[in-house]
Amino acid sequence: MDKTNPQIHILRHLICEASGVKGSLHDDYVKIKVFVKKRTQETVDIPDIKHFFQYGGSSNKPQLSTLDIFSKAAGFQSYDDFCKHFLDQLQTHHINP
Repeated sequence: MDKTNPQIHILRHLICEASGVKGSLHDDYVKIKVFVKKRTQETVDIPDIKHFFQYGGSSNKPQLSTLDIFSKAAGFQSYDDFCKHFLDQLQTHHINP
């Protein structure tokens, strides 16, 4: 798990689960692009999708606009809303990120 930012790891998992892909192949990125467009009416470019799925805690974190779009596709209002929900769940279950 991405120890630097576990929220991104969880968001990746939610997107893969909802779209029915693993997120590691170019064809998966295309399917995710279509999935996101259907869910949000917003477009994410393949390089941004690839960066989102390959991010491993480096200083080059995906852009907030990309994280917002993925969060909306997962059913949240924004990335901040997703993070708040994530932290609420951790506190409710007494889990340390």
